[in-house]
Amino acid sequence: MKRRLPSLVTVEQLTNLQAKPNGELVAMQADINSLMHLHGAAVTKLRVQSEAIGAVIKSRARPRFEISDHAVVRWLQKIKGMDMEIVRQEIGEACSKAAEATPGVICRAKGDAVEYSHDGVSFIVARHNTIVTVHLGENGGALNQQSIPTIHVGVDGEAHHGTRAECSLCQQSVPSKQEE
Repeated sequence: MKRRLPSLVTVEQLTNLQAKPNGELVAMQADINSLMHLHGAAVTKLRVQSEAIGAVIKSRARPRFEISDHAVVRWLQKIKGMDMEIVRQEIGEACSKAAEATPGVICRAKGDAVEYSHDGVSFIVARHNTIVTVHLGENGGALNQQSIPTIHVGVDGEAHHGTRAECSLCQQSVPSKQEE
């Protein structure tokens, strides 16, 4: 059975090796093994240092807790008091305007979804007319604030319609705890 040599050895190198006596080949092999051990130790040390650096970077880049979108929605609903039905209604109305304004296109990411875009916002609508995501559209997000309803968390912590600057409730001063 012939032994297969690594492809990194050229025919010329193999011919030169075959011309050498066994004693010289054993010494060459010992030298190469020594170099491999030396470099292997250096490579291992570098790999360990690189992994330690990566772990530090990863620990700094990641927050202590990952927060799901579901948790964000529940926080807005239960802690900030936002009425999710109002948000749903606003999204639905905006998507209806987009569907009336432009024909839907088959979404490239999902063959079974349709994308409606209008005023810089795109709505991805999947089976059973379910809006699965909303994102800024192709025109650079030039959002027409008049056609897309907005809500905000007011100074009282409640959900209010429109922007804070337009909100009459937010323009009124809320007494501070010191004044109470």
